[in-house]
Amino acid sequence: MQLSVGVEMTPELGMAATPALVAYATMLALPGAELEQTVTRELSENPALVQDEVDTCGGCGLPASKPCAYCGREVGRLRIPGPRDMREPAFGAGPVASVGWADTLLADLRLALPAHHAQIAAVVVASLDNRGYLTEDIPELARMAGTDSLQAEHVVATLRATGPAGVGARDLRDCLLIQLERRAAQGITHPLARAIVADHLESLARGANRTIARRLGVAEAEVTMAGEFIRRELYPRPDLHGSSVPGDRATVRIQPDVAVVRPPDHESGFSVDILEELRIVVHVDPVYRQVARTDHEVAEWVKRGDFFLARLRERWFTMRRITEYLLERQPGLVVGDPAADRHVTRAEAAADLGLNPSTVSRAMAGKYVMLPSRQVLPFGAFFDGSRAVCAELEAILAAEERPLTDSELCTRLERAGHSVARRTVAKYRRRLQVLPSAYR
Repeated sequence: MQLSVGVEMTPELGMAATPALVAYATMLALPGAELEQTVTRELSENPALVQDEVDTCGGCGLPASKPCAYCGREVGRLRIPGPRDMREPAFGAGPVASVGWADTLLADLRLALPAHHAQIAAVVVASLDNRGYLTEDIPELARMAGTDSLQAEHVVATLRATGPAGVGARDLRDCLLIQLERRAAQGITHPLARAIVADHLESLARGANRTIARRLGVAEAEVTMAGEFIRRELYPRPDLHGSSVPGDRATVRIQPDVAVVRPPDHESGFSVDILEELRIVVHVDPVYRQVARTDHEVAEWVKRGDFFLARLRERWFTMRRITEYLLERQPGLVVGDPAADRHVTRAEAAADLGLNPSTVSRAMAGKYVMLPSRQVLPFGAFFDGSRAVCAELEAILAAEERPLTDSELCTRLERAGHSVARRTVAKYRRRLQVLPSAYR
């Protein structure tokens, strides 16, 4: 028997990512600030590209023609504020964005995790109550995210390690223990604190220091000092907002990427302005384009510039398509009427637009839209299906003649066409800062 070795070529059809597609996907995922850095770097490296100056509004800081379509002020390259302007806190500071602590927490958590953990990270953050405590156990989180318990446990551990001290805890004891671990890593510790929190927290709350001292075999004075350490260094809930922000949503100045504009006639719907497109006016220098006909090196610079500008246009075209689609499906977010919205997911948006779901996610990640009211929201707000339910729940709570339990609220919501679980009703009730029926 004789053996032989040969090489054969078999044709096979498949999809391959072209350089243009890779560059488009990369540029699409960039937040606005990183895009401007990318444009600045390309301008410094490619002499064929030039950038035009853009008039900006002295009131809102956005690129606009005269008068400003976003705040109605006059526009110019430089305008010294007058006395009336100085009395207005928003002068020249840009639009105001309301960013919830959950959005910030999720963004930070995703930075610390691989990309394939994005779904479970969103489920974990959504399962936190308004105190930052976790309301679901690991198996339930894994089931909701369609993954295994090991990955869910890893995401929860990452949240506890990277988030505010105590976030992701099960209860008060767990919250304090997590904070003790964080303090110990900083060199702030007490030899009795962990034992008291783990086994004698109820006795400490009652002031039974003598009982704790007897059970631990230490002097009562040491227990007293440990109690003072716990009250001084630990908090009953994680500091989700920072010491200066007591509310549920932090108000920050931010540069929006897209603006929704109401036309003057108020009859033709809304128009969409891609503010990046107005702010970043870049083109190939006509002189370089003319010289490129005879100079090979200059032709390469012009070709690179055209390639870069084409990816920019594709980014802005995609953002415009998605925004117009979302305005059609979610008009209530613009006019302040949640009942007018039709809930849509990123997968549904991708299917309706003929895009890949990852393209929709890249186009929306880290980007903000400004409404006609000048309120700035993350694009994720368009995919929040809880707004209509929360609005209905708020109306039910306002009209209740007696305190309704969460089960009764669940029944009322189901009659109104919202099928939600009791624990979900409890989460939305806490979001509205309404106490349980036993305390109302």
